Amino acid sequence: MNEGVRRELADPEHLLPGIATDPMGPLRYRGLVEEAGPALEPLVTKLLRTWGVQRLVIGHTVTRSVILPLFGSRVIDIDIGLTRYYGRPPGCLMLENGKIEIVHRGTRVPLPGPRSAEQLEYLKAVEAADEKPSPATKLIARFQSQGTLEPFTPP
Repeated sequence: MNEGVRRELADPEHLLPGIATDPMGPLRYRGLVEEAGPALEPLVTKLLRTWGVQRLVIGHTVTRSVILPLFGSRVIDIDIGLTRYYGRPPGCLMLENGKIEIVHRGTRVPLPGPRSAEQLEYLKAVEAADEKPSPATKLIARFQSQGTLEPFTPP
């Protein structure tokens, strides 16, 4: 895939149709975040199996809140909107020595597992690290009432 994208970007004549411009392709498809929910669970499972990976990290679909683990932390939206337009603090996903953490406002928070209690614990840790009012507060309330972060709509 990387070689295909490099070829396309090196020669604009190869951009259409191509991996880099396909709205349903791996570089532009936003459905796993914008349409997250049980209906896409088979697609997530198939993608992970096809690519031989444990999780997918997605950017360019702004959450406006927190780095968002979806589908039991198998899909992670890391785009919290760092520009002044969105006004969110620096944050990142850190993979180091086999350990996966979210860094939010300088606080390291372990990536939650698939269980609801782990997801809620993650949101509360991010809320504690955030300035008040924290956008995570709305996510926590929704999570407690619905038991899920999916389908995702920014607070």
